[in-house]
Amino acid sequence: MRATGRAFIESDPTGAQAVLDDALWLDTLMDGAPRVVVSMDLRDRVVADGTHITGRRGLGLMNPLVGHLKFLLGAGWAVAACAGVVAGVLLSSQLTANMQADTVLYQASLDGADDLEILG
Repeated sequence: MRATGRAFIESDPTGAQAVLDDALWLDTLMDGAPRVVVSMDLRDRVVADGTHITGRRGLGLMNPLVGHLKFLLGAGWAVAACAGVVAGVLLSSQLTANMQADTVLYQASLDGADDLEILG
């Protein structure tokens, strides 16, 4: 990273100085900003408000409803996956049957012994 910075300075000294000046201006501005100090009263109120949480995360009173919704959505995904598998099996069996029929017709058209030659 340092080598990249040195290459930038060597390739464009004016642009590099402009970048450094902008960074210095931002550092000065941030150093002049007032420091935020949290009072103990605010800290105690935040801690007191958080003590009623029972360990469940999420939407509070809506949490059981969300749990049921998650179950239904999961069940929907499972049904959709099963429907896809069934459709694939049915479609592949239909395609396989057509392919087998084409193979039988192709083999019948090949030169070879046919029923007339075998049966006389």
